[in-house]
Amino acid sequence: MDETADSISIGISIYDPSLVKTVSLSEVMNREKSAISPMPPGLLNRLNEQEIVDLMGYIQSGGNAEHELYQNSE
Repeated sequence: MDETADSISIGISIYDPSLVKTVSLSEVMNREKSAISPMPPGLLNRLNEQEIVDLMGYIQSGGNAEHELYQNSE
């Protein structure tokens, strides 16, 4: 979640973003990306095509309602 010159902060729970563990970098022996996604399997299966398009727009805009993706192109 965050990294400074001497520590790294790790999210402990995808259900509670306030649960964070900060570890000194001197204690870290190895770092690698997880092979398991925190996203539930089949998540998109419940969405229709327009909901997926809307979700992608939201992700691309970073949730910024003023982003160009949300501007009316009339």
